[in-house]
Amino acid sequence: MLNTTTPADVPGDTADQHFRDLVLLRRMLLYTKKDDEYLQLAAPVINASSAQIMHAWYDYISADPYLSNYFKPGTAEEFAHSRFSDWLQQLCNRGGLRQWEALEKQVPENAGPLKPLQPELLRYLTAFAFPVIQAGNEALHAAGMDAPTLANVKQAWFKAVTLSIALWAYPNKN
Repeated sequence: MLNTTTPADVPGDTADQHFRDLVLLRRMLLYTKKDDEYLQLAAPVINASSAQIMHAWYDYISADPYLSNYFKPGTAEEFAHSRFSDWLQQLCNRGGLRQWEALEKQVPENAGPLKPLQPELLRYLTAFAFPVIQAGNEALHAAGMDAPTLANVKQAWFKAVTLSIALWAYPNKN
């Protein structure tokens, strides 16, 4: 069980806590600078395949009565051009790596616990992550990368999607 209290020795406002949460989640995923580099290799493939990935995601959600009851994506075309499509394309195209490195250095290893998660958001985490990761992996596999590079790119893709969706489960309450 997570300790939900914030230690007195960790000063900061909500924005500071958000950055600490982000850093801690990245560390939990063993997310590194190398992952950012591999995501740069994935970016053109993912961007070129974004409509295919979005359609696979839509098909997955709409095929499941439980998911489709709580997530009404409209038509496949509407979904393919939704804010989720923007999110998909931004996953690999993150700028400001120097800014990120500066933020990372500001957060001590013992930054304190993450805020409590909302159970209703967590239950969908895997359901939303799997089809995006799988469809992205299929597109990356078809790109013809050598096996060691492909393995690293797929791992970075998994971490990026997982991190992003995990952050959705830590909504800013302000």
